[in-house]
Amino acid sequence: MAERAISVWQSPSLTEDVLRLYQKKEKTIKSKTDYSLDQHISAFSSETRQLYDLLKTRILNIDSSVQEEIKKFYIAFKCGNRNFVDLSPTKQSIKLWLNCKFGELHDPNQLGRDVTDIGHRGNGDIEIILKPASNLQSVMDLIQQSFRLNSDSD
Repeated sequence: MAERAISVWQSPSLTEDVLRLYQKKEKTIKSKTDYSLDQHISAFSSETRQLYDLLKTRILNIDSSVQEEIKKFYIAFKCGNRNFVDLSPTKQSIKLWLNCKFGELHDPNQLGRDVTDIGHRGNGDIEIILKPASNLQSVMDLIQQSFRLNSDSD
């Protein structure tokens, strides 16, 4: 019976060009682009670069799990898979976004601004403008609160 099936339904003879039309095409996967601080260097002034270096050291010292991740439009500090603070340098200041709802943090100096309904680069609803003359410890208190809130939710 198999011989009869072969004689009735013969294997088609197709050229390579015709076969290519029906072959499954491989999807090209874009590789994740790695960014570095070099992409953000032009945004810094010498003062804001010094402030960033100090801020980075203080943030990384919050906990051994804290990681810095350079993104295209901002610099993220993460605990686990969650950003708890994102920042973007400018010539005059460093903009920070805390990954919390506005009103969740104890902010006695009212440093945070509600950006819930305003487009911005980072994650979170609280924006802080950090200038070289700012009180870094008050800002760090808010960043540490954001860290605690975000590390508890992992």
